[in-house]
Amino acid sequence: MGLILAALVTATLATSAPAASAADPDLTEVASSCNGGSSNPTFYAGNRRTAVTAGGRVLVVYDPHGSGQQLKWRDAGSSTWRDDTRGVPNGQLLAPGDIANDRTASIVVGRDSLGAERAWVVYAGYDYKKVSAVKMRRLSDLDSPLGPSVGPEVNLEPEGRGNVRVDMAFEDTSSGPRAVLSWVRRTGDTQYQLVVAGLSSLDSDTPSLVQTTALYTGSVANTAGTLVPSAQGMRVVARTSKLKLFAHSPSAALTSWTSGSASVSIARKAKPTAVALSSGDIIAVGESDTSAHVVKAIRFSSSGNTAATELTTSSGYANPAVVHTSGDNALLVMVNRTTNSVVSRARTGSSWGTDVTEIGPAAGGDYAWPNVMREPVGGYLRVLVDGARCPTSKQRNQVLAYSRLLADLGDGTGVGTITNDDRAASKLSLRARKRPSRIRVNGLLTPAHGGTKVKVVLKKRRSGAWVSVRTKRPLLGSGIDRDADGIRESGYRTKFRRPARTKRCRVVVWFKGDVDHLPSRARRTFYC
Repeated sequence: MGLILAALVTATLATSAPAASAADPDLTEVASSCNGGSSNPTFYAGNRRTAVTAGGRVLVVYDPHGSGQQLKWRDAGSSTWRDDTRGVPNGQLLAPGDIANDRTASIVVGRDSLGAERAWVVYAGYDYKKVSAVKMRRLSDLDSPLGPSVGPEVNLEPEGRGNVRVDMAFEDTSSGPRAVLSWVRRTGDTQYQLVVAGLSSLDSDTPSLVQTTALYTGSVANTAGTLVPSAQGMRVVARTSKLKLFAHSPSAALTSWTSGSASVSIARKAKPTAVALSSGDIIAVGESDTSAHVVKAIRFSSSGNTAATELTTSSGYANPAVVHTSGDNALLVMVNRTTNSVVSRARTGSSWGTDVTEIGPAAGGDYAWPNVMREPVGGYLRVLVDGARCPTSKQRNQVLAYSRLLADLGDGTGVGTITNDDRAASKLSLRARKRPSRIRVNGLLTPAHGGTKVKVVLKKRRSGAWVSVRTKRPLLGSGIDRDADGIRESGYRTKFRRPARTKRCRVVVWFKGDVDHLPSRARRTFYC
């Protein structure tokens, strides 16, 4: 006889997770070790390697073993990463004749002048040992079941003496979005430039660069910058001799920038990343010591004329990235080398919290360069990270994708502010009953939301991580007042086939919220 799991679990976002770990993360393998990424598949934090379409499809690019960039995608509710594409075979963004070379890359989703959703992937070199052009491909039909349609490879900037660390983002202007690129190019034996430029058109598969200008020219070979869209216009946070900020007005040509007067010392090899807060200030993060691995978080004013160091970690922290969560709140994501984990720290106001483990060592360890979506879509933290190294090759690493609702940690250790505080709370209950061949799930949502769907996910434990098995989206009932207290509740129910060859299972249910009520979630873990 199957064990009946009759315990009723009631959870809200404010109480759904213990203080020291992220609640119910979605952790999937994008590429396996020995058959996937390069030695540094997700570098750097200043790049953008994850994008989400309006239809909820997640697109990622990473550096594969060999050359070019690898595009993969998965649909909302699916745990399967696919490489189906049209225009190139199997998502391999590599044109014939490209030299083997590690490459940095960014992917961004936006709309052309007619409102059609597109994606742009830009990529360039990693260092100057193998010279690289700045290249681009435009993607269309992003949500097609056949996979995105990939346009031709375009050489935006010739190889010259080498181009590295390219980034792309959109700046909002009165005439619509403007594509902005930044990268570092070598112009002489000991001469380097931090460059910005725009695209001539968002409507063409083969645009060219326009209004190219150098923000910095000097002898610092490790110059590294990243684009930071803000309500006040595009910003570039860059480490030249020190960390500083360059500002641009959306009403000005891309050749017109101002250089902030403030600067902060960080490590010579640091690769900074940054986000804009609602106040207009910029939070930048980078390593101040790449040997002992010490991370700094610095707040710049919007002009870059003032800067203050808000956080300096102890040793053992590496490869920081930062996410803007809401208002003036942010989340610092980094590798804790002491615990072999990916951790986060939440910024509330100007105060930074303590470590929260996002990905622990049981998922494989050896993590590097967590690459985050800096502006969460749908309230989710999304991380693409370099994982375990192949035991027979130092050049072939695993690639992992991780996500969770930012509001999962509402206990002061995470971010519980993805929603409007004026909305009322909601509450979910969850009941799981194990039968010989099925797991039956039911519960209640308070207050009633008849006709709305909840998301129910069955997960199993594999290699130290929770892996999604299947997702259901049952409709909520019209609702009844069970307790005669004037509050109606909606019921939901669904069932799953019991997974084979696994000991532990977990069921998680989410209500995504609406204009009147906050999201809520519940979970149940059991032996299956």
